[in-house]
Order: sequence, then C-alpha cells, then structure tokens
Amino acid sequence: MASLRNIKPVPLSTDYHERKPWERLETEGPEAYRAFCIYRDLEADERVIVNAYRIYAGRKAIKQISGYFQKWSYKFRWRERVQLYDDHLDSIRRKAKEREIEKAAARHVKQCSNFGLLLNKVEKALLARMETNPTLRGVATKDLIAQAIRGASIVPKLQEAEMTALGKPTRIEVTGEGGGPIAVRHIAPVLVEAAKPEDAAEPDPDSDDDES
Repeated sequence: MASLRNIKPVPLSTDYHERKPWERLETEGPEAYRAFCIYRDLEADERVIVNAYRIYAGRKAIKQISGYFQKWSYKFRWRERVQLYDDHLDSIRRKAKEREIEKAAARHVKQCSNFGLLLNKVEKALLARMETNPTLRGVATKDLIAQAIRGASIVPKLQEAEMTALGKPTRIEVTGEGGGPIAVRHIAPVLVEAAKPEDAAEPDPDSDDDES
C-alpha cells in the first residue's frame, strides 16, 4: 500500500462560479480526472476505491490498488468532492420535486373550481330540461344532481394519488401504546387554502372573548 504521509491534498475552491469541486481541478491531469469520474459515477453502495480501480484498469478480478491510483484519490480529495457532488444532485432533485408539488397543488385548485362551475351548469341544464322534456319531469332534481356529484367524487382520489406519487403525505396516523392506529387525519391542504378568504383574520389565542 502506498504511503500517503508526504502527499498534501489540493485545496478545494469555495467559489462554485469559478470551478465546481466535482469538475476537473486545475492541477488534476486527464488520467487522474478520468479515474475520479469513474469513482464519482459509481452507485453509492458500490463506491469504493477498489471498484473504481477495477473499472479503470479493465480487470474485474484485481484486488491490489496501484500506488498512483491511491495517491490520486487522496491528493484530489475524491471522497469530499463526491459528497459535494451528491449534495448538488440531491438539491437539483429536491427543487424539481418541489416544483412538481406546486404544479400539482395549482392543478387541484383549478380542478375544484372547474367542477364547481360544471355542477352549476349541470344544475341549470337539468332544470331547463325538466321543463321541456316530459321524460325527466318525474325525476327529482336532487336525484339528477346527485348523479353529477357522484361523477365528481373521484377527483379527491385522483388528487391524493398524485400527491402520494410526489411523496407528499395525505394522511397522518396517531398510534397507541401497542403501535396500532388510534386516529387518522386526512390532509387536504389545497381545499382548505382555496376555501379560506385571503383577508380572513387569524384568531388570537390570547383573546378572552368567549363566543356563545
């Protein structure tokens, strides 16, 4: 095993506009950087120096890491750079997921609004048809409207499925001593926010007013 005692790791720039740590460093040669890229792009559970060296050398059965390869990993701070790279990718994924959640929430509000308008139009159309169509005169208006409402009842389920796919919780379970659920609270933040007036005053928890 190569001695790393006299090797000084290169400094990493904190100015990402200048050079990102996972990109080729100023003093890093082409071969050293190629070796780093192999290590960087390994799956997290397979990311060890020997696996990177096996790919670099093209020999799967090799067990001994060469001295220069080990020096590269230490001098050019592979582990630190890969951790920064993983954090960078995680930030990208998190922001993309947040954007998708925001889009989904906007769609849910629009769906609720559209179905409200649709039900209003259905009600007016059914009333008009009852006045002109003898076959519908014997059917109660509430029964006709109920059919339209049943069709709209699938919307919350579709919204819940979408939020679940995005990793957003749709329910909270409170467990008891034995671990079993003793209460389940379904979350519908979109409907709550959509129904809340923008200028509604927040209740004062310190107020002594008692509404009766």
